[in-house]
Amino acid sequence: MATRFPMRTARWSDILLMNRPDRMEAEVGDEMVSIRMGWLGHAEIPLEHIARIDGYRWPWWGGYGVRIGKGLVAFVATPGTATLIELDQRITVHAPAPWDTSRVVVAVADPGGFAEAIAACQCAAQRGKNDPVALASLAYAHALAGNRGEALRLADDLTALTQERYVPASEIAILWLGLGDAERAMQWLLKAS
Repeated sequence: MATRFPMRTARWSDILLMNRPDRMEAEVGDEMVSIRMGWLGHAEIPLEHIARIDGYRWPWWGGYGVRIGKGLVAFVATPGTATLIELDQRITVHAPAPWDTSRVVVAVADPGGFAEAIAACQCAAQRGKNDPVALASLAYAHALAGNRGEALRLADDLTALTQERYVPASEIAILWLGLGDAERAMQWLLKAS
């Protein structure tokens, strides 16, 4: 499930940038950080490629909008506190034309919460690769969020994992309940007993 962080804006920034504040946000998901700044640009950053997150101070003279400079791409609507995301490889962002970078600056209203959400998702993703209960919980969350395809993919992964190691059948049953398949859930519950 994704957590949204609105960009930090001032009254004048949405007028100056010709953008609505509701179109300027960063979203932290299970596998990706998505940054949108309306028509000005966007970035899709895979969590697995984030090497470091740090504080950053965006200067007033640095400009506003989607800015390219000093080996980075910045998504900023006001000067001040921002978050620097350093990557282990270059990605292509749209600023508004495609641009390769390994450093992205984003100025959200809650930079601390944004950094914590990224760290938590990275930790959960790492733990989930090894923990069948975490995988089942993630699949259940995807099912409830309406991401049926991802939930089914994780269900297949869990079923395959049962051939290699112990996976609580009750966890898989709950996943199938989330997908609305009571019959399969009951089959897995019977395996659990």
